[in-house]
Amino acid sequence: MTVKIYTGDCLEVLDKLEDDSIDCCVTSPSYWGLRDYGTATWVGGDPKCSHKRDSKFSENTSTGQKNLEGAIGDGIYKTVCKRCGAVREDKQIGLEEHPFEYVKKMGDVFDKVKRVLKPEGTLWLNLGDSYIGGGRGWEYCKDGTVQQQRVDAGVRYGNPTGKIDGFKAKDKAGIPHRVAFELQDRGWWYRSEIIWAKSNPTPESVTDRPTTAHEQIFLMSKSKKYYYDQDSIREPHTWQESKPKPTEEKRDGKKYKDKSDYAGGGTGLLGHSGTNKADGTPINHPLGKNKRTVWNVNPRPFPESHFAVFPPELIKPMILAGCPKGGTVLDPFGGAGTTGLVANQLDRNAVLIELNPDYVDIIEKRLGNDAPLFSDIQINK
Repeated sequence: MTVKIYTGDCLEVLDKLEDDSIDCCVTSPSYWGLRDYGTATWVGGDPKCSHKRDSKFSENTSTGQKNLEGAIGDGIYKTVCKRCGAVREDKQIGLEEHPFEYVKKMGDVFDKVKRVLKPEGTLWLNLGDSYIGGGRGWEYCKDGTVQQQRVDAGVRYGNPTGKIDGFKAKDKAGIPHRVAFELQDRGWWYRSEIIWAKSNPTPESVTDRPTTAHEQIFLMSKSKKYYYDQDSIREPHTWQESKPKPTEEKRDGKKYKDKSDYAGGGTGLLGHSGTNKADGTPINHPLGKNKRTVWNVNPRPFPESHFAVFPPELIKPMILAGCPKGGTVLDPFGGAGTTGLVANQLDRNAVLIELNPDYVDIIEKRLGNDAPLFSDIQINK
């Protein structure tokens, strides 16, 4: 098994991959407006500025929110630093001023993914949602020069007021489904929406809505017919064999037992409980029931980095069902390399793309230590 790790912008690196060379793509892109992954170059302004929100909270956090890193994005300066007027130059996806710009970029990325997928290939796409802020940030500074720089840059990026056209303050952006529909419009088959349910979600300091405890995973396919190993991810049956009651009655010369306590579909005939036929053979598939669309998997911390990572247990069924043994799994947003780690555990090859060189170092170290089945780890920096 081999893993190829590319450092760079996935929109550029994907162009280097061969057509029809990937069996499936498993990925979780940067969510819109939530995190800054530290890949920006700032032009102009004050070179000593941290380019993070100036508040009572620590400047060293990526969102400006102490102890709630990644939960809200109002401390991320997406295009212009609100403190010094510096303009961000960045190939990072997720810090677009408008949600629709993010959705379009996602469509562009997955157009390229679609090209490199085999005709029978699938995409497993995990996305979380975001909320619209109040659009007040452009009025914070009273320095007229800096304010004018912000306005000029805002005109450049189509957002001179800091408010987001088409949305109200506190609106839920609906990013996951907007992206899924964008991909559907671009020719993907939209096959399933899976709910990743979390019993230990990130705490939220909200008082006027429930705490979010789920994310979406979309199963998309390149073609109408595609590779999907249903049996590899079946779930255990949850029925319990019912026991005949002491009382039985005869109707039409046949013995019947009392109504079954468990299962369904039984005829009521003695020996036919709804889980087995009268001859004792099971009605249900012997390997288990078909995988459901709600997956209960708790997030897991990863000590090497500040950002949230895929739990391996979440990725495993995607790779088992979407990629045959010996095949190749792609993750264009490599992050901490968890897709590669699980691919290795399941005897699959992997191709990972990551924009931030620091995270590539994390991937290399992690796979070198925990992915012994990879006979070759190729780093392309």
